[in-house]
Amino acid sequence: MSSNSTVSDLFGDAVAPTHKTCTKCGREKPVDHFPSRKHGRFHRSAWCKHCHRDHNRDVHAKGYRAAWNRLKRLGLTPEAYQLMVTAQNNLCAICGKPENRIHHRTKKLADLCVDHDHETGLIRGLLCRDCNVGIGNLGDDPARLRAAVAYLAAHGKH
Repeated sequence: MSSNSTVSDLFGDAVAPTHKTCTKCGREKPVDHFPSRKHGRFHRSAWCKHCHRDHNRDVHAKGYRAAWNRLKRLGLTPEAYQLMVTAQNNLCAICGKPENRIHHRTKKLADLCVDHDHETGLIRGLLCRDCNVGIGNLGDDPARLRAAVAYLAAHGKH
């Protein structure tokens, strides 16, 4: 390579195409039908705008986005979560009641919380928010939980 040559001299100029095939629907469309991106070949998404819109509508309608991000951190797929819900009959593993909290954004019944060991990351089960917050506030410490039970029993709560 001489001092005057450039990479484009060696490989040819990369000219942005006028059409592109969506990897989701498989249709060839004009490039302006694909959302802009910071990264990727020619800075365009692999999915067309129509497929992005449909996907986002479905995801948000099902309330998956935030829930999926939480599950992903724990290494749990939405399908595995649903299997756990079914196995527990959609009931809290501690109190045996269904979740009764309404999600503030979706205004729908909230999902059961995924309880996990904060040291090992292992999933223990699904809990209603009240039980999950309760054991969390006691540091997931069985001794403190037993002390709380003894305290309530000594003061007339059975």
